Amino acid sequence: MSWPPRRVVVVLCGGVAIIKALEVIRRLRDEGVAVTPIMTASAQRFVSPLLVQALADASVERELFDAASEQRMGHIRLTRDAAAILVMPTTADMMARLAQGRADDLATAAILAAQCPVVLAPAMNPAMWSAPPTRRNVTTLQQDGRIIIPPARGMMACGEEGEGRFPEAQEVIEELRAALTPKVLRGRKVVVTAGPTREWLDPVRFISNPSSGAMGVAVAQAARAAGAHVVLIHGPLTVALPAGIETVAVESARDMAVAVEGQAPDSDIGIFVAAVSDFRVADPKGAKMARSDHPEVLALVENPDILAMAGKKNWFKLRIGFAAQTEDVAEKATEKCRRKQAHLVAGNQVGAGLGFGVGANRLEVVDREGTVSAWGPEDKRGLAERLIALAAQRLERIEEAGA
Repeated sequence: MSWPPRRVVVVLCGGVAIIKALEVIRRLRDEGVAVTPIMTASAQRFVSPLLVQALADASVERELFDAASEQRMGHIRLTRDAAAILVMPTTADMMARLAQGRADDLATAAILAAQCPVVLAPAMNPAMWSAPPTRRNVTTLQQDGRIIIPPARGMMACGEEGEGRFPEAQEVIEELRAALTPKVLRGRKVVVTAGPTREWLDPVRFISNPSSGAMGVAVAQAARAAGAHVVLIHGPLTVALPAGIETVAVESARDMAVAVEGQAPDSDIGIFVAAVSDFRVADPKGAKMARSDHPEVLALVENPDILAMAGKKNWFKLRIGFAAQTEDVAEKATEKCRRKQAHLVAGNQVGAGLGFGVGANRLEVVDREGTVSAWGPEDKRGLAERLIALAAQRLERIEEAGA
């Protein structure tokens, strides 16, 4: 299912973290998702239904035994054309009731009658989260097909510290997005490189570029949402690391090459998004250079070309490179694809409003024959989902040809 979905049912439960849940509703609305809110009786003791109605821009559903609603079997119809149900903050009591299959209020009845994915975002005291009954309920709910977002670790409102905090709003939305994504890469391992690298001149200066790592992180998230085990090998990022993804931090191009080689043997797909420095300083200094001591000529040596190395050594069943260009994007991407023995190269336009440090991008994805798929301008996550869908198709084609 493409993002954003048309409609999501949000079930609000009674807990202090309901304040954070309201931020999730606001962000869903910002992304164009219609929200149908259901509030439990305890949720209404924490926040006003009027506030939720204003945030969701929709009437709040509260009562199972509402004559007007139940004339149309409201507890069933509420979820029939919904893409998903998001339950937050899922309390220990709500988890217990759902695990038992209870249907004694509107929220539990609607969830039991649902035919769409149900995503739970628990938040509770750490001792309650780790208690044996809660652990049994988690297992039961997962066996029933419910998707549970693990709570974060940190300081709780009660003053205790541990695992039980409500996840950040963007993480909840990411898990919801993943729940609605076809698992075309289930069972696959995908390695993604992201961000810039740094090549030091001395202890305080380095050669680098303005890559934030946002495109690489988006590709890693899209691959995980598609069911893959993802390893994100990244340089110094200026965006947050994604939750639920294995990460390997590196600094230089040589560090990144070593990390990629270590992951390659048991991986299916390598996607090389990182903006790797082509050169490093031949003679980096161990102490800060004074202005008066700067060399007239800075000697540079070539760094490893990681994509070309992967092609030469035949790492990964499918290799996808990126090529940031200011002009002739498709032509230069095709040449890179052939020269470095990649299967696909995504040429990305950089310039005003596109590429480094901005939310949108434009991609021209080519193969060795020069076939072009042009996408965008579009947000980087949307482009990443397109690329992962294409990667799954190409991998299947490669394996069929080799069978």
